[in-house]
Amino acid sequence: AAEPEPEEGGEEEGAGAPKGPIKYNYRSKILNYVAANKGQEFMLENSLLRVPKVYGEDEEPEEVEEGAPPPTINQGVTFDLIDNNLNVLDVPSVLNNDGVHFHNDFPCVGGYVAQAVKISTNELRMLICADTLIRGNGCGKRFSPLCKDYVAAVASKVRATLDNVEAERLKIVASGLAKQVLIDLENDFNPPPPPPPEPELDEEGNPIEPLEAEPEPEPELDEDGNPIEKVDEPAEELESVISDDPEEEPDDEAPPEEEEEEDGDEDDDDMTVEEKPPPTVEEATVLVEKAKKLLHKSTKASKRLIRSSIKLTEVAEKAVSRRQHVVKRLGIIKEEALAEVRFMFRTPPATYRAIKAVLFMLGKEANTFNNWTKCRAYLTTNLFQDFEGFEATADRVMPHWKGVRACVKGLKPAALQGEAILGEMLRVYIEHTKTVAKAATAVRKEQAALELAQEKQAVEQAALDEGQKILDE
Repeated sequence: AAEPEPEEGGEEEGAGAPKGPIKYNYRSKILNYVAANKGQEFMLENSLLRVPKVYGEDEEPEEVEEGAPPPTINQGVTFDLIDNNLNVLDVPSVLNNDGVHFHNDFPCVGGYVAQAVKISTNELRMLICADTLIRGNGCGKRFSPLCKDYVAAVASKVRATLDNVEAERLKIVASGLAKQVLIDLENDFNPPPPPPPEPELDEEGNPIEPLEAEPEPEPELDEDGNPIEKVDEPAEELESVISDDPEEEPDDEAPPEEEEEEDGDEDDDDMTVEEKPPPTVEEATVLVEKAKKLLHKSTKASKRLIRSSIKLTEVAEKAVSRRQHVVKRLGIIKEEALAEVRFMFRTPPATYRAIKAVLFMLGKEANTFNNWTKCRAYLTTNLFQDFEGFEATADRVMPHWKGVRACVKGLKPAALQGEAILGEMLRVYIEHTKTVAKAATAVRKEQAALELAQEKQAVEQAALDEGQKILDE
């Protein structure tokens, strides 16, 4: 990837000043092997790196000119072509060139040629490299003029192809289809407010002033002077379905423990059980009043949790619906969005982070997308099928989401849209998936709390019934 910067003296101050040719800075870039002839595929696992030179205690660091690449070691002569802005590099004998770096540090005999491939904007996109080293089918000789012309012709063909690819990418961007889908998605979720209703007119055509709203009635109060909360009808219906209220379903059977204790009292003469004296009327009255208050609190807690659970469920259903809408929109533009990114030969940093984030979320192994070349292999229609099949309502796998957070932290929509529309769509997809997951977790947590509250309500109801039974006797 290249970072453009104006050539020195090529741009003057002031609006409308003529601009010189763009100079591209490759000082921090490395070279990855992306294609190889048959039998040379092992080269695809290698890279040419810029290794900083380490100086000893007694060594003085080399002085370099301003803007020059830092001193490095074992970088290979290929970087000379890039740093010196050459079009071709011809090494007749690699064995006699001290700047040649041999893979696996095993010297070979032969020649080496590298041809720069620059597109119409003068940006270096790739290198076409060839050698005659004796380690495969090489002859060990230097390149003939005819062979060097052949390498140059291949580079020319690749240059024309890259120009066509760039033109296709720009055509996709200019069509605006993907960006329009993003705009439509924003309008779907945040529609403009409806216009205010027209005022009603009387017989003379004058607007009728609306009647003042009636004051709200004062709330009913309970015995303690607290306002009684009213439960909406849907909440009452849900309560009747999921509540286990002993008043609605009385249990006429005596608890088995009590039966066993009674049988034991009759049959076992050896065991003497000290029976508690029955509580007095005053004691039973106190117990009943206490049980009523506890039951009142647990009933209020259950009703509150029912209402809260209903609201959270509505929020979760809305989040699921929105996420499904995002997935549908992604399906509409997947071909254009994928093509736009596939046509990029330079790593788009913001888009790359968005793609890595969604791959972390899907549970892909990190070492399968730790560089742009590997990451691009995932950019197929199968990725969109994974989006549709991802279970967003399940509990989040936190190690996966830790990777997601690291990738999307500080990721700005403007940076994504400036590179490609796919990255911004993936960011929106991740946000809605996270919203669904958090809403579903909140619903499960509230429902678990509701179950505990209803169990407590049942216990308090049983205690009240027992105390009332004593009073009745």
